[in-house]
Amino acid sequence: MASEVDLIGPLDFRLEVVNDTVSIGIQAILSREGKTSVPWALVVETKDGEPVYLPVADGRFKLVRENKVVTAEFEKMPASGN
Repeated sequence: MASEVDLIGPLDFRLEVVNDTVSIGIQAILSREGKTSVPWALVVETKDGEPVYLPVADGRFKLVRENKVVTAEFEKMPASGN
């Protein structure tokens, strides 16, 4: 059951990407009142030029590393006909 009162309050949220020679690491970081939490983290192996896809609610992030640079692009998935 949903609460009518905000039980958590405002949070700062960021995604952090760590890039090395064989993998890309992604972690979600939440901060509030000087306290920090990492509720989600993932490390995926990849090769230069090969995309890695991370699903999210209505699409996916496409991450590609080329020559030590990681690019991210959000791809919205078409709505299903349900």
